Amino acid sequence: MSLDSIKCVFEKYETTHLDAIYADINGVSEMTCEESRFLNGLVRYFKPAKILEVGVAAGASSCVLLNAVKDMQETAVHSVDISKAYYKNPSLLSGWKAKELFPDHARWNLYLGVDLAEIIENQIKGGIDFLLLDTAHVHPAETLSFLSAFPYLSGDAIVVLHDVNLFNDPDPGNLNSYATKLLMDSVVADKIIPNDFKDGYLYPNIAAFQINKDTCKYISDVVRSLFFPWGIQVSEKTLKATEKILQEKYPAELHALYLKSVKQNQSRRVTFKQRWAVVKRELRAMCIMCLPPSWVLFLRKIRKLLTGK
Repeated sequence: MSLDSIKCVFEKYETTHLDAIYADINGVSEMTCEESRFLNGLVRYFKPAKILEVGVAAGASSCVLLNAVKDMQETAVHSVDISKAYYKNPSLLSGWKAKELFPDHARWNLYLGVDLAEIIENQIKGGIDFLLLDTAHVHPAETLSFLSAFPYLSGDAIVVLHDVNLFNDPDPGNLNSYATKLLMDSVVADKIIPNDFKDGYLYPNIAAFQINKDTCKYISDVVRSLFFPWGIQVSEKTLKATEKILQEKYPAELHALYLKSVKQNQSRRVTFKQRWAVVKRELRAMCIMCLPPSWVLFLRKIRKLLTGK
């Protein structure tokens, strides 16, 4: 279904369907009510047959998806989280809220403690026509997940990205959380931007795009975005599993680009030991500045005796 013929405001589409459960997830959901309505509206409108969710946390967005498809008898939902434990409360498993609200959902498959790239080929497989990416938000998290999923998406799949404006949050800890915005802007596709948003941001914090014929043609733009500095350390296991997909499902030149981006980012990685050395050096300089001159001379003599320098 092409977006050209659609005049739907997704955040206002069949909202009463979501309202039936929103009170139950409001306390744990990391999406605002409007963001959840946008996600619900997209599912209700496009009626996908196979949904993939990457990033589960408590399972609030899983609840939105499962509730949205409860009358779609053929729709399956696959949810993947690299963490077995809920990151805000390790005594709970990721997805605990969805298990609480939908304990007997036969068409929900939950995969915990694994990266998407490790299982998509053999356990989830192709024909995915709806993808929700909501993971670390720090580059290259969502980009790697998208590149892993892309060969398994249908030709007109809908991809939803959460926290596309999180880096403008007042919390300075979110300054590097631009991964989903980078992916949104580097992919060539039909963009779906909410136009009736009042969630405190000047730009919506959730958006989507629909795959089209040009997405594959210009997928190299997404691969090249991996040369932006990485804000998180990606495990070797994930890198290898992603590389396998790039090697088998993408042109050779894009596989080569991927390997170069990994090498570049690994070469610039600063180890904890190196960071601590810088901190110690700065602290030492600050302490010396605060000491009387006689103590500075005394400490320098001690250092020379101990180190010969």
